[in-house]
Amino acid sequence: MENQIAAFRFPLYDLLGRLPGPRRIAHKIVLVALLGALMPLFSLAVYVLFFTLQGSFDQVTLLVVLIGSLLGTVLILFAIQALLTPIGAVGKALAAFEKAHGLPQFSKHYEGEIAQLTNDAQFALTSLRHSIEHLEACAQVDVLTRLPNREGADARLNRMGLVDDQNSRALLLLFIDLEGFGRINEVYGRAVGDRILQHVGHLLTASLRERDWVARWGDDQFLLVLSNNDRQDVAGLTGRLRDQLKALPVDEAATLVLDIGFCAGAAYLEAGMTVDELVEKADHARWQAKQNPDMHCFVAGEVSA
Repeated sequence: MENQIAAFRFPLYDLLGRLPGPRRIAHKIVLVALLGALMPLFSLAVYVLFFTLQGSFDQVTLLVVLIGSLLGTVLILFAIQALLTPIGAVGKALAAFEKAHGLPQFSKHYEGEIAQLTNDAQFALTSLRHSIEHLEACAQVDVLTRLPNREGADARLNRMGLVDDQNSRALLLLFIDLEGFGRINEVYGRAVGDRILQHVGHLLTASLRERDWVARWGDDQFLLVLSNNDRQDVAGLTGRLRDQLKALPVDEAATLVLDIGFCAGAAYLEAGMTVDELVEKADHARWQAKQNPDMHCFVAGEVSA
């Protein structure tokens, strides 16, 4: 439908676009300008050569006029090329934005339709990049808990960088895996399960210091990123969380209170370790804690709790 409307809107453009010869629009304009400028002169030349008596017209004058017309056409070519340069720049800016989302910086000295074109293009691309950045940010947030999701946590971890040899215990990853969550969904329904995840997310966020953060890593898994912790902090934190989750009110009226258990695995960032290696180490510690029903937290390389 849109293509049909566009075809009816620019019928003359479509007709001129089918002209044989060059494909670039600037060259087509020159071709049309050349034919239009030289048509009267060629008509005059034909008339003089074939329909007037020999010697009755100054052929040198005619030749000078023809050469001058050709030179003028060449000037038209360069002028049109120069006038169309900003349009080409808009096309290049669109291509560059598609590749790297870079914003163009057009000159402020343009006037008329060219100024309108460059201003509209820059405004549209700026708005589009803001929309893309907003969508990318939304894609890294868990809709239910409003916490960073796994993609957002990965991106944030990779931005944090590594530690040095003297401060190799400055960062701790703690995986928390809720126990029996699938059973809760089956018995009480998914709406109750969703509220539990929201409450757990709020509880974990409230339990952390300002410099620490939490993400929803999976369906019933949460990732806590803690800084400057020691072994006692991990045991104390997981113990407090376990106590708080033993009687978690699911609704505001507290008509439904559930005992939410969890197992946790933790790992410290060591010198030379990549973020992926740290995540894998903490996840393996969580798996080890999950294998032992009497263990609610396992810290990689240390005594379990």
